[in-house]
Amino acid sequence: MSDSNTTLPYLEFHLTDHCNLNCKGCSHFCPIADENNLIIDTFLRDMKRLSELFTTISKIRIMGGEPLLHPLVATFAEETRRFFPHSTICIVTNGILLPSMNCIFYETLQKNNVTLDISVYPIARDKMSSYILSALQYGIPINFTDVFNFRKDLNASGDSDKYSTFKQCGNRFCTFLRDGKVFHCRIPALSSIANKKLGVNIPGDSYIDIHTNVLAADILEFLNRPSSACVYCTKATWFPWEVSKRKEDEWIV
Repeated sequence: MSDSNTTLPYLEFHLTDHCNLNCKGCSHFCPIADENNLIIDTFLRDMKRLSELFTTISKIRIMGGEPLLHPLVATFAEETRRFFPHSTICIVTNGILLPSMNCIFYETLQKNNVTLDISVYPIARDKMSSYILSALQYGIPINFTDVFNFRKDLNASGDSDKYSTFKQCGNRFCTFLRDGKVFHCRIPALSSIANKKLGVNIPGDSYIDIHTNVLAADILEFLNRPSSACVYCTKATWFPWEVSKRKEDEWIV
């Protein structure tokens, strides 16, 4: 059973690590990630456990990569709602694949009150009004975020002060679920991608395994102190959106 009236403020997870766009310095390392899809059984096991730990999760964002690349994206949305009936649930997408989605996708989002959070990149801006026609017809709520700039914020030497970095971090409350583990944010959760392709050594061992004997209070307390990966973050450098060349300096300051 969950702790009495215990809420996790936020949770995000990847349906895919890969994407149909190729954005320079993508904060989720999509241009350098291998193609993969989240396994539904793994997801269901994790959602069941989280629903035992927490009364609710205030906001859940189904992400990638590009989540619409996953053939079971509608199922993931429906199952997320089943486990968390009172959460705000969003699918985060660049919108490009929306015209190719079938009626089952839109009916599922409508039935389960799932919102589309669309990141509007320069490469897709002119066609966005045509991409969202079906979503509008089904009355799917849409939030738009115009993305003109990306940032890099990795410190390859790993010598940042983790306490000041954590205190100032814009991702401080971006709790990330991956393979039964809760991470502070995307950086330690996706460290294996960065380490393999960028030649860094970001630790990925700072997490809580939700399938061990932990309580919701343990997870919340863990999320309120710095991660060992915080020493690999630094003050961000911003640059205009453009296509990635998959070079290390797109991510490393």
